[in-house]
Amino acid sequence: MAPDCANINITRALTRLTLHAIAVSFVLGLASGCAAPSPAPVADRSPVFTNATAYIVRPGDTLYSVAWRFELDVDALADRNRLSAPYVIRPGQRLELRQRASTAKPTVTRSNPKPAARPPAQRSSAPGEAVPKPNSVAIAKPTGPIQWREPVPSGLVRDFGAGNKGRDYALEPPQIIRAAADGEVVYVGAGLGGYAHLIILRHAGSWLSAYSVNSSPSVAEGAVVKGGGKLADIVSKASRLNLLHFEIRKEGDPVDPSTVIR
Repeated sequence: MAPDCANINITRALTRLTLHAIAVSFVLGLASGCAAPSPAPVADRSPVFTNATAYIVRPGDTLYSVAWRFELDVDALADRNRLSAPYVIRPGQRLELRQRASTAKPTVTRSNPKPAARPPAQRSSAPGEAVPKPNSVAIAKPTGPIQWREPVPSGLVRDFGAGNKGRDYALEPPQIIRAAADGEVVYVGAGLGGYAHLIILRHAGSWLSAYSVNSSPSVAEGAVVKGGGKLADIVSKASRLNLLHFEIRKEGDPVDPSTVIR
């Protein structure tokens, strides 16, 4: 009887070991399946939220930065929210982004007067902060034909299209990022899509250009710059800082830079 009992005990031990191994394999497989997947590469350096119908203003916002984020024409956004010069917006303020549906019959107008030039939008201020006073002399909106140029002479790594709404550049320091055309700086602030800073220039005819950078901007809001004027310096050798995302937009819509830069 002793040999038989020994065989039974060995069999039971082996069975327990087998079940334990199966359980461990199941748990490991489950953990592997639940692990967070590797992040997908960033396909859009200037993300927008086109389905949003309203936006709550945050400290540092201007009407131009809000319009840029949502791919809207800044003039239409101002009219939709009944904002008049100098377009002061404040944290907590609700901005309507889309035209509300209406059952009223459209009003027929006989004339379509050209809107007056709009002065720079003022930056929102946190509660308790002094609201900036309007400039004593309004800066005229740029007029005339736009002579577009590259913001940097080389370094293009990704062109417009396939999910990219502009051009991406990897730059070798030292390098200067320059204005793509004559214009006025209407926003300098926090960037989008992982960039530290965003610079937006207003040009003639509802055109805007934007420059997403990680180095400190060399211009301030309200400055008037010529095409080729310095916007930022690339001086660091850290590869993550030597990046530029450049966009051109017409009435809020992204434009392929190759169609206007000659």
